[in-house]
Amino acid sequence: MKRILLALVILSGFALAAAPMANATAPAECGHSYAFQVHGAEPSTTNNAALLYVVGVGQIKFGTAAVGSGECTVASGEMIYNANDVLGFFAGPAVCGSIPCFDGEDHMSGTLSGTVGANGAAILSITPTFAWVNGSAVAGALSLSFTLQAGTGESTVLGNSVALPGPSLPTGTPPENPVLTITLQKQGITPVSTDGYGTAPYQGLSVVSCEGFGAPSGDTSAKSITGSLGTAVGALQIFPGGLAGGSLSFNRNDNVGNTSGSTNDDCDFNSTQSSAHADGTSNSQAAFINPGTILSPNLNCAKASATAVENTSNVVWGATNTSSYQIMTAVGDATSGGLVPPGEEVTCTTIPSTPAGYLHSTNTAAVTLTSNGLGAMKNISLTNTSPAGCDVTIAMASDPTDATCQIYWGGGVSGPIAPVEGDIISNPLSGPSVSAIVEGNTPSTVYGTLACYCPKLAKAGTADSISTSVQVSSSNCPVSVGGTLETVTCKQ
Repeated sequence: MKRILLALVILSGFALAAAPMANATAPAECGHSYAFQVHGAEPSTTNNAALLYVVGVGQIKFGTAAVGSGECTVASGEMIYNANDVLGFFAGPAVCGSIPCFDGEDHMSGTLSGTVGANGAAILSITPTFAWVNGSAVAGALSLSFTLQAGTGESTVLGNSVALPGPSLPTGTPPENPVLTITLQKQGITPVSTDGYGTAPYQGLSVVSCEGFGAPSGDTSAKSITGSLGTAVGALQIFPGGLAGGSLSFNRNDNVGNTSGSTNDDCDFNSTQSSAHADGTSNSQAAFINPGTILSPNLNCAKASATAVENTSNVVWGATNTSSYQIMTAVGDATSGGLVPPGEEVTCTTIPSTPAGYLHSTNTAAVTLTSNGLGAMKNISLTNTSPAGCDVTIAMASDPTDATCQIYWGGGVSGPIAPVEGDIISNPLSGPSVSAIVEGNTPSTVYGTLACYCPKLAKAGTADSISTSVQVSSSNCPVSVGGTLETVTCKQ
């Protein structure tokens, strides 16, 4: 009997040894989707050498782990990777025109293995594939491995690249084993894949923070001081209906090497989204606006004077997918329409903020102005609580005048003026519209003054009147209050 029991125990031991370990716990990230960004540099063997910087942004979806397996595979993903711009390894999963972009398709393989290290850390191994490399539509791939630290939770996951034993420098093209940190942020709701800007999650107010490292000399798009650091902060308002704009303040190497006489301390921009995909990726372009005039250029934004545009590819994240990681993919100018590599490695983070801004006008109802030899006036004021610099037009539907009365624009942005009898009809102060830039965060300010003039009514005369319609509109900001067509009547 004892021998039988012993045999059963031995057989049970073999069975347990052959079976998967019941305590093999899969990483908490399995079964979820993440936006991620990487930052770092290529390793160096030379003291005080200029580092070759690396940035990247992407999206990754982990499959469900099999029971007891302790790991899961990468179900899908895509990544844009920029190591030293086109002089190193700058690559994207898809091609949009002549630049890298996201397309929402699967361009990644890999595995996530849990409890690899003694401290419970996991190992993420990925191989993103590319269709655009260093300026050309050619195929490429890059294998990367990261140690994801235990205890960071499944919403925000932190890790760093797995170090080689050393002491030799890794080789290969692209350079193998960069020194990187990775931050993964869990995606929440199912992303929008069609409507994009103007619908959730691509709507509302966000604050923006960017950082970039200039490419070295030899890069045709390199900045004036090669390898220098640049930063930008600001805000972006995406309005309902798809209009979007904001303001950014740049500091490129503290303007060392800038001989233009202009800065980029305060730049208005419009943003358009060219595509959005079901994995939360999208592609967009910021166009810098309000350059001023030839005689009075905008010295606070050289980018506007150069009609500059900057393209980014983006990945949303957060409980409602209202945050994002962005990577710059190209720069150019709106005049020629041409795009070139950015000449630097730039990533941005956007975080939602409240309350969302708006553009309001006081042109909310019909108005009757009475004049009997003296001018009558009504101010139209605008309030802009968004960060966008709104291009506004206050227009009359017609140029109303007859033999007796006239409606015209008065003092404009300088406020109402006292008309001079006898000069008004023959010399109106302006045409049928008033144009203005209403900068972000502008309190209620007079931008147009409707003026009415009719001569004194003779004792036996018949009172005269004329009418027109006035509307406040903006090419890049919706007028949410006071944007309707309203009638203006001028009478004796």
